[in-house]
Amino acid sequence: MSDDDDAMALREIKWKTLVLGQRQPTELTEGQEWTSQSSDKYPIDIVLALDNVCNVYKLLELTQAFTDAFGQYVWLVVHEPIKHRTNPTEIATIHKITVLGYPLTDREKSKIRKKNLGIEDERSEGIKTTSEGMGGDALSSLRVVRNALAEKMHRSNKIGKTVEASMCKRAIQRLDEYEGKIKDLAVRRNNALVVGDDEMAQRHQLGMQDCRDTAMRTAHVDLLLGRDELKAIGVQSDWTE
Repeated sequence: MSDDDDAMALREIKWKTLVLGQRQPTELTEGQEWTSQSSDKYPIDIVLALDNVCNVYKLLELTQAFTDAFGQYVWLVVHEPIKHRTNPTEIATIHKITVLGYPLTDREKSKIRKKNLGIEDERSEGIKTTSEGMGGDALSSLRVVRNALAEKMHRSNKIGKTVEASMCKRAIQRLDEYEGKIKDLAVRRNNALVVGDDEMAQRHQLGMQDCRDTAMRTAHVDLLLGRDELKAIGVQSDWTE
């Protein structure tokens, strides 16, 4: 496995605490439970330093928080617990923080630095889907794009374009993750239709489309596929116009 392949996999990102409100940062460590004290003042700011610049995909504690952002630091805010008889001292507990993401290659870090300096184009920001071709159906269009990327990855590997193949592989991984979200929304939409809640069904339908469009942008589909391939699935991009 190449370094690029290894860097592309979704993995747990190591971290250490830089800020823990007014408490000592060393009190919150990986894999350890942390509990606030009755004397703590809310909100409590927590800043985590990741061991590498990466695309932070999501955070796990009791629930999942999808971030999908680039960086090397994570800022969390612990608000005052809801008053309840089972927690009279208003204590907050963090059982375990897990950060999942994609470590960036040196090439990707360089691209982000250039973008922050304003010397890189914003090609993927202008991507949108239409009702033409396969673009009208969120799940189908996502799968068509995935297949097209898989074919391009195969061709790129065959002719020695390893960087391009790696980018396609990462894009496929991202689309696979978003496909799960779209499937969940589809189930909710169908359940709403069964009980006659057309308004809620429409909300879930729009959520599916928004999720599909977000997947296209985060995977940089318009940078990896050709103009004809994009138009065939109902995707428009300022870069390919």
